[in-house]
Amino acid sequence: MPAARWRDRAILSAMALSLRAEHPGIGPLDTHRLEAALAEARALISRGVSDPYLLAAAYASGIVRARPLRPGSAALALAAAFVALRLKGLRLVASEVETAAVFRDLEDGAIGAAELEAWLAGASAPVD
Repeated sequence: MPAARWRDRAILSAMALSLRAEHPGIGPLDTHRLEAALAEARALISRGVSDPYLLAAAYASGIVRARPLRPGSAALALAAAFVALRLKGLRLVASEVETAAVFRDLEDGAIGAAELEAWLAGASAPVD
């Protein structure tokens, strides 16, 4: 198993439950949609890709496209990107306002995975 692989489904399912507890308007997690959302990132990992920005963008864009939480997928996408970066020793340094705007743009289709990847690369720094 490649080093970049993490227990993505288990972690994201737990994050979805946490989001639902904090925000009662979020619906139940659709596990079939979650599996579909993880496919691209898992395919990259199986091919040996370890670029943290590419993987974080693949997780986030897959979640936004598949919408395993309705509403709430953008928040779950951000959480997935955050974890993928953290596992590579990186953290987001962009403001909460900028980050929220970028993930809203991702959810609205104004930006895609490539733009998110570029933004993540510029908005991240090594963990101290």
